[in-house]
Amino acid sequence: MPDNGGLAHQAFWLTVSQVTERVKDVIQRSVGEVWVQGELSGVKLHQPSGHLYFSLKDEACLIRAVMFRRHATGLPFAPVDGEMVLAYGRVTVFERQGQYQLVVEDMVPAGAKGLAALRLELLKAKLAAEGLFDPSRKRPLPRFPLALGVVTSPTGAAISDIIKVATRRWPAVRIVVSPAVVQGEGASGTIVKAIEILDRANLVDVMIVGRGGGGREDLSCFSDETVVRAIAACRTPVVSAVGHEVDMTLADLAADARASTPSAAAEMVVPERRDIEVQVGSLTVRAKRALSAHAAVMREQVRRLASSHGLRSPRNVVQQRAVRVDDLTARLRVAASTGVRLHARTVHAQQERLRALDPRAVLARGYALCLDHETRTIVNSVRALAPNQTVDVILSDGEAACQVTRPSLFT
Repeated sequence: MPDNGGLAHQAFWLTVSQVTERVKDVIQRSVGEVWVQGELSGVKLHQPSGHLYFSLKDEACLIRAVMFRRHATGLPFAPVDGEMVLAYGRVTVFERQGQYQLVVEDMVPAGAKGLAALRLELLKAKLAAEGLFDPSRKRPLPRFPLALGVVTSPTGAAISDIIKVATRRWPAVRIVVSPAVVQGEGASGTIVKAIEILDRANLVDVMIVGRGGGGREDLSCFSDETVVRAIAACRTPVVSAVGHEVDMTLADLAADARASTPSAAAEMVVPERRDIEVQVGSLTVRAKRALSAHAAVMREQVRRLASSHGLRSPRNVVQQRAVRVDDLTARLRVAASTGVRLHARTVHAQQERLRALDPRAVLARGYALCLDHETRTIVNSVRALAPNQTVDVILSDGEAACQVTRPSLFT
């Protein structure tokens, strides 16, 4: 055995689990989610889990794969050994066996149909990421459209079904057809143009875009990116009606509403006249009942007023009110006179108090006010005076400057 030099006590090695975790991390970060083309081999549906196990191989390599039940149950085809497929998933490591594998979420045949389905899925994901299929963008359909626009073939069965159903349900509706080619090469361009013409003209309240049933290739133009974007950009509410109930196109996802058939679309956008007549009749009956009840209440009020004393003897009522007015007038005059006298007495008393506090009234009784001639402050003591000092003496009718000759205190 090689000498480890005592390294057994030092953490210089990795465990198998640590190595596997590092490899798994590197693979997942460097490869991530991918589409893989290969030949199916060893296809096995495990029971009862429902998981699908298989391998994908080419001329040189093989990779094991698993598709869990929630994805396997939605496959549009039955996988068999030897079939070329395109599988979408993420590459990871199965730690227990130390093997890397592909965890598949979607799978389509690698032929022309499979590639078309793949392109459709990629386009769907792209437009969904832009928010074109967001439910918050969808607008409510008008309840009573005056004009209905239809984008479809003018010679197909769809337009005949729409006109027949719409006019039967609501004869007053006006139908405007914007013709388009609805299958084959160049069909998507005519559909886009027909939508834009009808939308810019601002002639209709709601629009039906669609056609009758057909194969997947026949309906493929309604999953064209330009058609989907035209529907999403349309200012007029759009109902998609392509094929039958089982058919689903990207136009269905972008439209404000989806109908299973053109006839169902006409039923969706146009009200049923008989239903409206029933509703109007019911509302009319309710309105009549409400008016009758209100009229009965008003008649009862009129009856009570007509039998009241006031209406039977209006002159007596007026006379009683006149007497009441005279009485209140007399009481008001008495109250006003009494209030004026009391107020006058209060004012006189206040005036007398002010006169008693008036310094001039004191001076009028023979008193005088002595001020220092220089400072004009009141002199209230003989001690503040000096011989020959000049003082100002204020009397009731004037002021005199006086000279102190001999100040003396009372004994």
